Amino acid sequence: MEYVNKNMTSYNLHLIKTNKFKTITIRVTFKNKVKKNEITFRNFLANFMMSSTNTYKTKRELVLKTEELYGIDIYTKSYRTGKFNIINFNANFLNEKYTENGMLEESIKFLSDIIFNPNFKDVDKFNKNYNYLYKDSMEFLKSFKEHKDSYSIVRMLEEMSDKEYGYRDIGYLEDLDKINRDSLIKYYNKVINNSLVDIYVLGDIDDSVVKLIDKYFKFKTVKNQNI
Repeated sequence: MEYVNKNMTSYNLHLIKTNKFKTITIRVTFKNKVKKNEITFRNFLANFMMSSTNTYKTKRELVLKTEELYGIDIYTKSYRTGKFNIINFNANFLNEKYTENGMLEESIKFLSDIIFNPNFKDVDKFNKNYNYLYKDSMEFLKSFKEHKDSYSIVRMLEEMSDKEYGYRDIGYLEDLDKINRDSLIKYYNKVINNSLVDIYVLGDIDDSVVKLIDKYFKFKTVKNQNI
């Protein structure tokens, strides 16, 4: 196994080269200092971005595209660790050695489309996705008290401190109503432009993956990676 870290100016690229797997895994992480009133936004945004893009306007179209790409597994996770909030976008797919030429680029392009091309333009499709996610988020937040073990730990941490580790990873019901099309677009731009970004690539890879990552992941701002 070989590890290489490349400073790409606006993000760090981590290459983990190994021939132990038939798959390639890519993880794109967005890291920001945690703010209590943003946790619900981050969770909602991560789920929204996985529901459609301007290219694939429905969840069905997204699923059909994953099948075209030999069952690529795309998922996201939003969580807090220490003093930071992190959103991960993950893609796991077969090395093109076992599929066909061009699948590496197509898979990277698909992940890039999810991150850089969320469906904010089509108002009807936006409203449909928004309403579904809003209802799902509300039901989840309302039912959290029913999960006694998790709820008791969260309440203990909240009573112990008003600092970051006392915040709820799942978000807050009172912040859900603050999320609408305009506020979500504004927060998306904040995440894309102000986050500390790391991209990890794991698998049997060569230098061609660096060129593809640089081609499809165009972050415009330079950040202080030492934070």
